[in-house]
Amino acid sequence: MKRSITKLPHAEVKIEISYTAEEFAPYWERAKERALSGVRVKGFRPGMAPAGIAEAGIDHDEVLREATEEAVKSALKAASDEEGLRFLGSPKVEVKEHDKGLAFIIQASVFPEVKLADYKKIARAVMREERTIAVDDKEVEDSVAWLLKSRKAETLTDEFAKSVGEFKDAADLKASIREGLVTEKTVHEADRKRAKAVEEIIRASKLDLPEVMVERVADGLVNELKAMLESGGANFDEYVQKHYTDTAGLRVHLRPRAEANVASNLVIHAIAESERLEPTPEEVEEEAAKLAPQLKKSFDKGKILEYSYGKLRTEKVYRFLEAQK
Repeated sequence: MKRSITKLPHAEVKIEISYTAEEFAPYWERAKERALSGVRVKGFRPGMAPAGIAEAGIDHDEVLREATEEAVKSALKAASDEEGLRFLGSPKVEVKEHDKGLAFIIQASVFPEVKLADYKKIARAVMREERTIAVDDKEVEDSVAWLLKSRKAETLTDEFAKSVGEFKDAADLKASIREGLVTEKTVHEADRKRAKAVEEIIRASKLDLPEVMVERVADGLVNELKAMLESGGANFDEYVQKHYTDTAGLRVHLRPRAEANVASNLVIHAIAESERLEPTPEEVEEEAAKLAPQLKKSFDKGKILEYSYGKLRTEKVYRFLEAQK
C-alpha cells in the first residue's frame, strides 16, 4: 500500500492511498465470501452450492463496495497508528481507480497539533498582577436595600437583622454582607486571571481550529440558546427571525464564541498532556456522582463520566497555571 499525506488548512489532511491488485485481493475475497454465505440456491444447503452457481447470485457491485469500505477503514487505521493522526468526524472518500487494484483520496479533519508558547512564563506574569479588592459603603447599602425590598421591610433594624439569620444586630448583618461581597470579588478576580492567562497563551501559541470542532460547538451554543428561550416561554424561531433573520445568521453571530471555546479547549488539552495533569478514576467517579442528579435526565452515565473527566482536568490545568505565581 502506498500512502501520501498533505496537510490542509483548518486541521484537515488529504491522504492519497493506492493498493495494488494483489494488496486489494484479500479485501475482495472476504467481501465475496460474506456475499456467498447469504446466497440461497434451490436444491443446495446454505453455503454448499458450487461456486460458479453461487457467484451468479451475488451482487458484484455490492461486493466491490464492501471490499472498498474495508480497505478504506484499514488505510485510516494504518494512518492513525503509524502517523499519529486522530480523525474527527466522518472523512470524505473519493475512489479514483478500481481496475488495477484500488486508489482513493481521503479528506478528513484531524485533531490538531498545538505548538504551545511558554505557558508557564505567560501564566506567571498574569498571576502576579495585583488588583486591590475593596468594597465601598455604597455597595453594602445597595445590598441592604435589595434585602429590605425582598423582605418587604422599610428600614434596617437590629430586629430585622436577627430575623434574616444568625446576626447580633444590624452592624453584624452589614459586616457579613461586606465579607460576602469581598469573597465574590475575589472569586471574580481569580476567574479573570484564569481567562486572561488562557487567552494570552492562545494568542502566543500556534494552532489550527478544525472546522468540525467549531461547528460542533456552534451546534451546542444554538441548542443552549434554544433551551434557555423555551424554558422562559419564548419562541426560538421568532427570536432568531427578529434578531438574526435566520439560523445561519445566528451561527455567524455565535462563531467567534465557538472559535474561542475550541481554542481554549485545545490549549487546555495540550497543557494537560504536557504536564500529565489527569484526574484519577476515583476523582472522576466522585464528580460524576455529584453531577448525576442534574444531568442523568439528559445524558447517560458514559457521557456524565466523560464530562466529569473534562471538567476536572480543566480545573487541574487552571490550578497549575495559578501555581506559577
